Amino acid sequence: MRYQWGVQSGDMVTTTVASGFTDWFDVYSATTIYRWETGTNNWNQHVSVTGTGGIVNFDKPLQMTYQYALGDDHQW
Repeated sequence: MRYQWGVQSGDMVTTTVASGFTDWFDVYSATTIYRWETGTNNWNQHVSVTGTGGIVNFDKPLQMTYQYALGDDHQW
């Protein structure tokens, strides 16, 4: 079964934090990061954001559309 363990984003930060970055590697030094995960298993159905003090409030994530165009592929 494809994606049997679910799917997740990489590390994400707010636009305010990202505006201070000089390149995309700066995300690894951010003090607060966010990660999104979903799947069909009971262990990846819960929605919360946790910080050092426990669960914190957060705004609903922005929705986006991703469109893949022919010719955008890359061979690794």
